[in-house]
Amino acid sequence: MTGDRTNQIITPSVPFVQIDRRLCASHSGGFLKRRIVSLLDGEVAAGRRRIGNAIIAFSLVLVLFAIVALQPAKDWSHDRLMLSTIVNLERLNTR
Repeated sequence: MTGDRTNQIITPSVPFVQIDRRLCASHSGGFLKRRIVSLLDGEVAAGRRRIGNAIIAFSLVLVLFAIVALQPAKDWSHDRLMLSTIVNLERLNTR
């Protein structure tokens, strides 16, 4: 059990970088070159940025919609109009 763990090389992961872990067995110049090229590869990063921006925009629209929907009514509500009508009818009935 101890022999299995001592020979493994642990490589840190970098977010938003796709690296084939089978090719990362050693820390050589080729490994560093592949990491730099993968960092500079704009096609993969641009696709992920578009998805992230779409999620952020959707969340922002959802929050703004919730803010507008939860605003109190500035005009008379249906219940208040009905109550006012009942009160006015009762006043007319007493006269």
